Amino acid sequence: ENLAADLVPQAQDAPGVTVETTDKLGFFDLESPGQDPVMHAGKRTARALAVSPDGKLAAVGTYGGRVKLFDAVKSELIDDLHGHLNSVMGVAFSPDGRRLVSTSGPSDAVKLWDVSTRQELLVLRGVGSFLIRTRWSPDGNVIFAGAPWQAWRAPSWSEIEGE
Repeated sequence: ENLAADLVPQAQDAPGVTVETTDKLGFFDLESPGQDPVMHAGKRTARALAVSPDGKLAAVGTYGGRVKLFDAVKSELIDDLHGHLNSVMGVAFSPDGRRLVSTSGPSDAVKLWDVSTRQELLVLRGVGSFLIRTRWSPDGNVIFAGAPWQAWRAPSWSEIEGE
């Protein structure tokens, strides 16, 4: 199964990151496109892909309910975020790159993560079955996930930090 056609368009800011199959994530060196990509393998790893706005990080949602965070420049795994009970169906970085959302089933539909600390900030419940896509509004104030498409107001940093 080749998921590249579904996943790479979400990673337009870092076109060198691809998903070859559900078992492999590839990082191409854009300075040397003729070289083989650096591959990261794992059993049924890749389900969703997002690249941070600055192109330095890649988030990969897994069938095992995790979000793997990679250094997209060095092609190295940075962290493995645990949180969802089911497959992570969608991932998206906020426009400022400081937050990450991951989507799954209705009970833990949307999880909001702090990218710098790798901490789960909150969980939002959804309606319906699995939410397979997620996006942020351009201003970073609204999180969208679907289908069926749903919207939540994203908490501000002062709300998150309890100020």
